[in-house]
Amino acid sequence: MIEKIRKHLDSYDFDIRKTGNARFMDQKVTPDVLSFIADCVLVFTLGEASSEFTIKDIWNSQYFMKLVQQVFSKPVPKDETAVHEYDKFIGQPIKALEYAKILSVDNSGRSAKFIIHNKEVLQYIASNSRNAFNFLSLYLEKVMRDSEFYADIAHYEDLYRKGALGPSEFLEFKNKFQKLIIGNTKINGTTEVNRIFPKIINILAVDKCMPGTEAGRMSKHPFYYQDLMYNRINFRDKDKEKSVTRASAAEEAPAESSGAYADQRLKNQVNDMHATSEVPDSLGKGPADHIHHIFPRNEFPELRPYPENLIKLTASQHLSKAHPGGDTHVVDREYQKICLISKSISIENSLKRHQYFYRKESLVNVVNVGYSWSLPFLISFDSLRQQISKK
Repeated sequence: MIEKIRKHLDSYDFDIRKTGNARFMDQKVTPDVLSFIADCVLVFTLGEASSEFTIKDIWNSQYFMKLVQQVFSKPVPKDETAVHEYDKFIGQPIKALEYAKILSVDNSGRSAKFIIHNKEVLQYIASNSRNAFNFLSLYLEKVMRDSEFYADIAHYEDLYRKGALGPSEFLEFKNKFQKLIIGNTKINGTTEVNRIFPKIINILAVDKCMPGTEAGRMSKHPFYYQDLMYNRINFRDKDKEKSVTRASAAEEAPAESSGAYADQRLKNQVNDMHATSEVPDSLGKGPADHIHHIFPRNEFPELRPYPENLIKLTASQHLSKAHPGGDTHVVDREYQKICLISKSISIENSLKRHQYFYRKESLVNVVNVGYSWSLPFLISFDSLRQQISKK
C-alpha cells in the first residue's frame, strides 16, 4: 500500500510556491483526527466515489455526532459555542485530503462540495491512526520536496545525527520555514505559521526518530508517536475538560477519553495482520482470536496507540500463560519476554515483506517504556532480542 500511496503522490506537484495554499496541513490534522474524519466520510458516502458531501454533511451525520463525543471527548456537535471548533476539526482534515488529491472539490456553489478521488488510499487512512501517520509522513515529505524545503529538513536531521543540533540551529530552521510560508501564501504573520509548523515537523520527526518541536521550542528527545495525537492533553488546556469549549470552560479536571473506538480498530488491524498465533509454542495451535497487551494498558496507558504492544494469541496462551489462571490483572513476566521476542520476529518479517503497519523504532520505544530502558532506536532486531532475553 505504501508504494500505491507514493505512486499517487508522485502524480501531482504539491509545490506551495505555485499553489499559494498554506492549508495543505493544519492545526487539527493529527493522525487520529485524520483517520476519524476519513472514516466518517466513507460511512456518509457509503464509499461511493460519486457521492457528494459538504463539511456540514459530515458534521450533521449521526455517525460523527455519536462518535466524536465518545472518542475525542468533544462538546455536543449542536452546541452553538462549539461552531468554530467543529468547523476546524472537520474542515482542516478534509482540506488536507483535498490538497493531497484524495478528495476532489467543487467550489462553484455556496458551499464547497467534495467527492472521493482515491477511495483505496482513503480507506487505508480510515483504518487506523497508524495508517494515517504513514500517509502523512509520505505526503508531507512530498510537499516539502516539491517546495524545495526538504534539503533544510535533511540538514536539520544531519545536525542531529552529528550531535550538533541545538536551540540556535532549531531557531534558524524554524525561521526558514516561516519565510517559506509567509513568502508564498496568504499567511502574513508568524503566529499562524507557528501553529502549522509543529504539525508538519513533528510528523517527520517521528518518522526519522529526531527531535521535533514542543511549546515553541525544540523537544529534548526524539518526538514520540503518541505525542502527535489530538487526544493528548494540550498544555494550554490541561485544566479544562475537552468536552467543554474554551469559551465556556469551567475549572474542572480534564476527562480521559475511553479510547474504545481507537483500541478496537487497532486490535482489528493486528488481528488481520496475522493468520495464526504469533507465539509458536505448544499452546499456539488452533484458532487465535485473542489480542493481548504485552505491557498492560492499565499500567502503561501511553502504549495504547502502539500495535507493536499488541500480539495475537490463542485463548489458551492468553488465559493460562500471559495471564496465569485467567486473571487479567496478573502478568507472567517470563511469558511477557517470550511475547516481546515473538513480536519482534513478527515485525521484522512484516517489514521484510514491505508492509509498513509496524515500525521497528516504535517497538524499541515500547520496550524502553515498558522496562524503563533507553535503548537506541537504531538497535538491530537481533541485539534487541538479546537485551530482552537478559531481562
